[in-house]
Amino acid sequence: MPNNVLQQAEVPTRDQLKEILAQEGPCITLVTPLEGPRGPARQDQVRMRHGLTEIQRLLEATGADKVRVATLMQPLRDLAEDWEGDGQPGTLVMLRSSDLFRVVRLASSVQESVTVGNHFEIRPLLREMDATRLFFILALAQKNVRMLRCTDHSSEEVPFPVGTATDLQSWAQTNPPDHNQKSKITAGPSAGSSKGILQTTSTDREAKDEYLVHFYKSIDRAVNEVLKSESAPLVLAGVDYEIALYQRINNYPHLIPDGVHGAPDGLKGGEMHKRALELLRSQLDPGLERALALYDANVGAGRTSHQINQVVKSAYEGRVSHLLLAEGARQMGNFDDATQRVRQHGSPVAGDEDLLNAAALQTILHDGEVYLLAKELVPNNSVIAAVLRY
Repeated sequence: MPNNVLQQAEVPTRDQLKEILAQEGPCITLVTPLEGPRGPARQDQVRMRHGLTEIQRLLEATGADKVRVATLMQPLRDLAEDWEGDGQPGTLVMLRSSDLFRVVRLASSVQESVTVGNHFEIRPLLREMDATRLFFILALAQKNVRMLRCTDHSSEEVPFPVGTATDLQSWAQTNPPDHNQKSKITAGPSAGSSKGILQTTSTDREAKDEYLVHFYKSIDRAVNEVLKSESAPLVLAGVDYEIALYQRINNYPHLIPDGVHGAPDGLKGGEMHKRALELLRSQLDPGLERALALYDANVGAGRTSHQINQVVKSAYEGRVSHLLLAEGARQMGNFDDATQRVRQHGSPVAGDEDLLNAAALQTILHDGEVYLLAKELVPNNSVIAAVLRY
């Protein structure tokens, strides 16, 4: 992959996406899943070449002359020919118009597709549009507790405050055991003038567990000191017992339920980060939760819709504040600017585009929010729903 293309491979920010969406057609979107370590780079090239054949057919169907077709396709052909692969799975999204050629590398696998139309197909980008979003991983291990600052595509270790013991043995050396009543855990609740009864244990395991509880309480204080100005999610990684223990004593308000299960030091390179991402993506996005709640709150006020024609028209008018789309759904048709009418077609006709993509595009251009979700979560069992500004 040429270096100048690699430099542009990051997922665009919202402002960059707006610039991309402002491009004039024909706009080419080629989505190619990458084999990664499971298969040879040649398979990626085969997919790209098949996509290029379809792009040429679609461009010629628009009536574009041979010179324009060749000009539009040249950088795509160069990329396909030069592609050597890098052993990483994911998806390559190629965007091409007369004035733009951009390649976006997605960490997730997206279904292969080719579109040529007045606008780019942007839904493959939406799930990772906030790929710079921040989250933290707390790797729990008695010999070495670590915290990582992560985005979808990066991770770096975050230092704890000076003086924080990050292994149980070091912590125990500076926190000698209390031998009162053998192995004191805690004082029970007081009743009247009676003192709380000391709960004790004489087993080595219980004594060690008590040490571990207090060790992780010290880690929790350090975590909260580091993250005191943050609202990013925190994912725990560790064996089941230690995750459950830490969850009970945690005081950070944005801890993600569950965690990455398995000894952190035993996970192969990148595996902990990958599993943390999968866990985060399985959680309902807080923004999506707010959008669904907002939809429910505005149903009676006439400021919602789940009818495709009305939602698409409202999106073009800049009236959609929150758009909910069923993942994988498509509805071909077109919007007539002159008559302000939306037409749906069961089978594509000349000049058609995916109306759901068009609604997403217009919502973003008018500073609205777009969310992809499972069809069963879309209100009224529709493929599209919107909260309207007015």
